Amino acid sequence: MIGIERNKLDLMQSMGNGREDWDTTYHFLMSLWEPINRFLEDRQMFVHMKIQEIIFQETSPPQNKGHKVAPVHLKWSSLIARMED
Repeated sequence: MIGIERNKLDLMQSMGNGREDWDTTYHFLMSLWEPINRFLEDRQMFVHMKIQEIIFQETSPPQNKGHKVAPVHLKWSSLIARMED
């Protein structure tokens, strides 16, 4: 039993490949995979586009120097509820 746990630990450490700072983002994104995968294909594409839109808004420079980009406030529960309809 201890050997199996040691093998699991070794595997998890080798999967990191020095990218420990990515772990939280990776695990967050992987936690979204199963719920999104349950949706029909058109709803999956909708979610993908919304996520891409949020990332684009957060990484794009402001259009006008005097104005700040408003943060995106997305209610995941309402988004998922709309997709399940």
